[in-house]
Amino acid sequence: SWGNCGYAFPAAIGAKVARPDRPAIAYVGEGAWGMSLTETMTCVREQIPVVAIVFDNRQWGAERRNQLDFFDGRT
Repeated sequence: SWGNCGYAFPAAIGAKVARPDRPAIAYVGEGAWGMSLTETMTCVREQIPVVAIVFDNRQWGAERRNQLDFFDGRT
């Protein structure tokens, strides 16, 4: 399972639509960003101002966490 990879940016979009008066900021790693990158077109088309801060952590962070938890650190 990819679990929650790519969740932050779409969640920020939903939060902004629900509360347009509040800022919406998504903090995402580059792997998760790649999974939700196409949603930027939704933001442009629908004029939804969301900020995405993308960091290069050189890993799929959620998957790394799963590997550590489920495979006793043998990754």
